[in-house]
Amino acid sequence: MGERDMVFFFWNTNRRDLAALIGQASRLHDLDVIILAENDQSWATLAAHLNVGQSPTYRPAIALGQTASLALITRLPEGSVAPLADYPGLSFRSIAGPMGPSLTLGMTHLRSKLHQGDTDQAYASTVVRQRVTEVEDRVGHRRTVLVGDFNMNPFEDGMVSAGGLHAVSVRAIAERAKRTVDGEEYRFFYNPMWGQFGDRPPRPPGTYYYSRSHYVEYFWNIFDQVLVRPELLYSFDDNSIRILSAIGTTELRTPSGIPNATSASDHLPLVFSINVERCHA
Repeated sequence: MGERDMVFFFWNTNRRDLAALIGQASRLHDLDVIILAENDQSWATLAAHLNVGQSPTYRPAIALGQTASLALITRLPEGSVAPLADYPGLSFRSIAGPMGPSLTLGMTHLRSKLHQGDTDQAYASTVVRQRVTEVEDRVGHRRTVLVGDFNMNPFEDGMVSAGGLHAVSVRAIAERAKRTVDGEEYRFFYNPMWGQFGDRPPRPPGTYYYSRSHYVEYFWNIFDQVLVRPELLYSFDDNSIRILSAIGTTELRTPSGIPNATSASDHLPLVFSINVERCHA
C-alpha cells in the first residue's frame, strides 16, 4: 500500500474487551479509519490503547453508543469526516481526501440470522439499498464504499439481487455501473469478498464460522464485507483486503483454526485501503 492510501479496519468485536488488540492493530497496519460493530468499550478505554505514541491521535467520529452498536474512530485531520445520515445499524459519513474529492463511507451491522430469516434479510437489504441511493443522490456522487457485518454471505439473495445490494463478484460487470430490470435501473456494487472464500493459506477461509446439524452447512462464512461502487474501483486494489487471523503475536483463531470467541471475537477483522487521491471527481 502506498503512502497516499487511506487504510480502513473493520471488526465485529462481539462485545469483548479488545481495546488492546485494536490499539496494536492501529500501529501494525497504520490505520486511518477504524469501524467497530458490537463495541461495548468506552472511548476512554479505547483511547488509552490507540493514542500511545501516536501522532496524529485518534478521536471518535461517531459518539460511541450513538448508532446501535457502530463506532467510528479516525486519525484524519479535523473536518475531514462529516455526518451524512444515521439509522439503526447503518451510518453514512463523508470523508474528504487530502487532495482528491470526498468519498462516502457507509457502515452497517445488519441483524443476525439468529433473529431473522432469509426473506427478512432480503427485505432489509432493500432498505439499505434505498438509503444508500438517497445519500448518493443528495451528495451528488457515487464514490461510495459500504463496510460492515451484513450477516449474509456474498452469494445470498439480499447481497446479489437487483432490489437488494446488487453486489457482483466481477469488476467488469460492476463497471457497467447499473442495469435495468423491468424498466427500473439498479446501481451495482462490486464485492471483492467473493475472492476471499476457501483455503488461501495463511489467510483464513472466511470471517465467521459455525456448524450445525443441518443437511446444508457452509461452515465458513463471509458476513463481514467491503462493497465498492464502480466510481471507486480505480482507487481500490483487491489485494489490499486482508482477513486477519492474528494481530501481532496474538492469534485470533483457536488451534483448530476457527475464530477464538473466548480470547478475541467470533468474527475476524478486515483491513483494506483506498487511494483517495485517485478518486474520480
